[in-house]
Amino acid sequence: MRQLSVICGALIFLGSLLAATGTSPGAVPLMTGIGTPHLAVTTRSPLAQKYFDQGLRLCYAFNHDEAIRAFREATRLDPSCAMAHWGVAYALGPNVNLPVDAEREKEAFAEVQKAKALAPRATPRERAWIEALAKRYSDDPKADLHALDHAFADAMR
Repeated sequence: MRQLSVICGALIFLGSLLAATGTSPGAVPLMTGIGTPHLAVTTRSPLAQKYFDQGLRLCYAFNHDEAIRAFREATRLDPSCAMAHWGVAYALGPNVNLPVDAEREKEAFAEVQKAKALAPRATPRERAWIEALAKRYSDDPKADLHALDHAFADAMR
């Protein structure tokens, strides 16, 4: 009985701490001290823009998992932001620290398809980036990944 009281007390204490900080365990914080790069994207939400920029900065810092969280928060805030979906797809892709992974490849392909569907609302520059990234992913599990990487690189020139 005493143990149950201690556990309940601890849960109440932790809950009050979360309430006091205004964040939930799954909340995506806006970070400071990670640089100032900014890329204006088509969005109706200033907060989605901030999360997009944070995702981009985190990609530059090779923290792709946190970048994905930031880009996903941008898509939550503005589901019509094509570049936020582009960001998720970009961050899911292979990089110097993480080779191709079949599950991430599948998820990246789905995200870039969402970006393509939203591209008519995007600027010409954004549409070009979306089309370039679409060349990097395939829904064919037997696709030549080396050829896809080269197609993406060529499209980015």
